[in-house]
Amino acid sequence: MKVFAPKILSWLFLLLPLAYALRLPAQERLIAAVENLKPNTVAITTKFANGESANGFGFITGEKDGKLYIVTAGHVLHNQEGLKSILVQFYTSLRKYPAEEETWFEGDDDLSLLTLPKPSDLSWQTQYADFSPKAYGAVRFIGHNKDWVSPLAGEITKISNNRINFIIGTIQPGTSGAPLLTENGIIGLILEDEKAASYALSLTRIRELIGAARYPYFGGSAYDPKAVSTTSDSPIMQPNSLVPAMVQVRGGTFTMGCTSEQGSDCSDDEKPSHQVTLRDFYLGQYEVTVREFKAFIDATNYQTDAEKEGTSLILTEKSKEFRKGINWRHDIAGNIRPSAEYNHPVIHVSWNDATAYCEWLAGKTGKKYRLPTEAEWEYAARGGQQTKNYKYAGGNELSEVAWFTDNAGSKTHLVGGKRPNELGLYDMSGNVWEWCQDWHGTYSSASQTNPSGAGTGSYRVFRGGSWGLTARFCRVSFRYFYAPAHRFNLLGFRLAL
Repeated sequence: MKVFAPKILSWLFLLLPLAYALRLPAQERLIAAVENLKPNTVAITTKFANGESANGFGFITGEKDGKLYIVTAGHVLHNQEGLKSILVQFYTSLRKYPAEEETWFEGDDDLSLLTLPKPSDLSWQTQYADFSPKAYGAVRFIGHNKDWVSPLAGEITKISNNRINFIIGTIQPGTSGAPLLTENGIIGLILEDEKAASYALSLTRIRELIGAARYPYFGGSAYDPKAVSTTSDSPIMQPNSLVPAMVQVRGGTFTMGCTSEQGSDCSDDEKPSHQVTLRDFYLGQYEVTVREFKAFIDATNYQTDAEKEGTSLILTEKSKEFRKGINWRHDIAGNIRPSAEYNHPVIHVSWNDATAYCEWLAGKTGKKYRLPTEAEWEYAARGGQQTKNYKYAGGNELSEVAWFTDNAGSKTHLVGGKRPNELGLYDMSGNVWEWCQDWHGTYSSASQTNPSGAGTGSYRVFRGGSWGLTARFCRVSFRYFYAPAHRFNLLGFRLAL
């Protein structure tokens, strides 16, 4: 049964809570530091003579004469006898490079120093160090489930001798060797990744161990948030003003639409469920931000639909209003955004505007950036091949993974502020709706391969729910649609390749 836009629009007028979630500038700086230093972080796989393997992380400490030096937790390499190989993977490459262990500092330090030839297209940030962390300061780590994700922030509980104790509720085994960071850079290397007793070897101690040698194993200096490295032609790149962070999504077959975990919340537009097979693709790790969209505007003088037509729709708890003079520069209430909110998702953008951004970025980079198809979006939101069949993107407790009516405080939030899903994608549920490539059409029960929606139509699809909607609209299968020129204060987009 077809669902008409006016009917669904009435669902948007929902009671917004009084709860107010304040995002402090320091937290934004911490997330920015994490993104800047992902190219310094490596994933490590070790293989042993008995056929078993172990996984962990590490980070680059120095380089000279074409050699790269990396530290990791010694037990990642020595948790059993018969080490056969060490493989290192960088944030900007799918390839795994063989490495050798230079030395192992046994005992309480449990630090291994690795070396390998530096890949010719690798770039990393030498200004990464924070040698003066403070107790009770906010911290994050980089490295979770074999990927460069950074689940929620935690807190330093104690600094003593060479050890930094901390608590982060999302830490799990497999994080050993990952860098621990404050907003001022890397402060240590995680040695213990149990939730109740996590600790890191301090960066000061690491410098003492490997920096005293005549060879420059340690080449780090104080962190500079402006010194963001640029990297290779790989489509997985760190965020900066132009190139977004992209996550590879391995293809597969999944059931699209109203599946059992959605319960009684499904609308008719989500039925019938059907089998869809997709090829590999890349999806933006974050929603496109105000900062990124501003780079496009500054470079092209593009006029958005809101600017050309002079209005954008402001939806609130009590009213809807096409307000004059509102465009991508404004927040949900129609106020000009301060620069401190430039890492929030851009809103008041139409499907036409989002497509124009993709075309501009494709022209600048030579990569085929586009909007995701609706099927790609849902497959990725569900976790792709790593799916755990959650109702929302990343979990069944929506408050842990999304900004929506119960916790958003009637505003957008910094991208990446909630826990990611199984693929390391942030805000697939909540924060803002996201435009998809497809024309809207009703579902068929027939199996499909790489579908791209209806052949023609009047409305384009968007997905994911937003800060101003209840949990029902943030489910991975929920669909909504508007005319390509439509824009309002709950709607943004993310990229695909």
